[in-house]
Amino acid sequence: MDTQELEGELALIVDQISSLLGAARQEEREFEEGLTVARKRRQRLEKTYENLTGEAAPGKEQKKSTAKPNVSNRLLNKVRTFMRDSTEPVTVTQIAVATGLHDSSTRNALTILRENEEVRKAGINEHNATLYALMPTSNNGDGNGGAD
Repeated sequence: MDTQELEGELALIVDQISSLLGAARQEEREFEEGLTVARKRRQRLEKTYENLTGEAAPGKEQKKSTAKPNVSNRLLNKVRTFMRDSTEPVTVTQIAVATGLHDSSTRNALTILRENEEVRKAGINEHNATLYALMPTSNNGDGNGGAD
């Protein structure tokens, strides 16, 4: 085989590889699009499950937070007291306004109270805001197991 024949075969091989690369890229794009659609559907179903039950969807990956919110006992007690006095589930904004806390402080307090299983998500309101309520059998920080 002379140089010209080798160059011709090399050019054919390069064309074939180029064609295979194009097909692989197209296949990858289609796979990613399908994955995106499936991920969005799963997320919608998880959100629906959580809104209906007030609990995390089964098998849902929990976001791993390395740092716990830093909330003083005074702020936690403000939120606990408001929650105890509430007859209906409440939003972060309702708690924040009633206690004079910032929304972010209120969210941090709720995160800790949820981790301590004192508060639960209780659904959503007409504005798609999450509602929170005390756990029915929670100690609620009063030392008497929720009994009055």
